[in-house]
Amino acid sequence: MAKNKFTEEQISEVAKALRSVPKKKVKPSAFSKRQAVEKLESEITKLRDKGYSLPEIADILTQNGIAIQAGTLRNYASPKAKETVSGADAEATQADAAAGAS
Repeated sequence: MAKNKFTEEQISEVAKALRSVPKKKVKPSAFSKRQAVEKLESEITKLRDKGYSLPEIADILTQNGIAIQAGTLRNYASPKAKETVSGADAEATQADAAAGAS
């Protein structure tokens, strides 16, 4: 058979091979702050369940290399986590923002 001609059987075999190729896993080499918070959501939720406020958690994250303000953490938090934000968190977040602005 000519070089640029293929039989139905050859095409079927190639199609079968293409279908069997697994999905390629593409992972970003670095994550954005939002992506980091999303990946840490379970741990953040556990800290919230232990009574830690968002400003306290933001401090812990910052001390461990993910610099973040409590307000940003609140914005990135899941809807469930947002429901658990207390008035004290809001006041502390405002104080953080005021301190950051000066």
